[in-house]
Amino acid sequence: MGSIGITTNNGIYKIWNNTFQSNPNQSILRCGAATNTIADTNNHYVDDAGSYTNGTCSGLTSLHPLLMSNLIATNDGYTSGNSYAPTSNGSPTVGAGTNERNGYCAAMSASADALVKAAGAACQSDTTDACTYAVSSHTISCPSRTTTARPATAAWDVGAYQFAGGNPPVNPVTVRAAGVF
Repeated sequence: MGSIGITTNNGIYKIWNNTFQSNPNQSILRCGAATNTIADTNNHYVDDAGSYTNGTCSGLTSLHPLLMSNLIATNDGYTSGNSYAPTSNGSPTVGAGTNERNGYCAAMSASADALVKAAGAACQSDTTDACTYAVSSHTISCPSRTTTARPATAAWDVGAYQFAGGNPPVNPVTVRAAGVF
């Protein structure tokens, strides 16, 4: 994620409550020499690169990121079979994030732009989709799932999924995006 877009398009990037997984040993957030303001909040990175960033990322501010190797994530129950969602209230992402209801969500909800306002409402829940990418046909499938509301005052879960005690999503995924603004 990033590279040329982040390094050539000035602006403020806010990336929150996403789950990113990579099989190749490469950094997921490739901000290179970007000097833009990049806010990385509550993101769950599953990757074997040893760092989820690549480059200096001088404009990056991270709050509660969680980096796990593929092996550790699998051992903790985060697998492609459950879309890298937490499987119990003791999972490492559960309650490990910061609550952004009065931060990102409120700012977007107050916007006059209908799409940004809708994003503000969506900000208060986890993701509706668990997408899978088929390498052989180069197709993406994103079947809908019921969302779980994020708590109004308690800590949020890190990543795209808020643990609700039910069954996690069941289709394999490469990237889940709960909030990119």
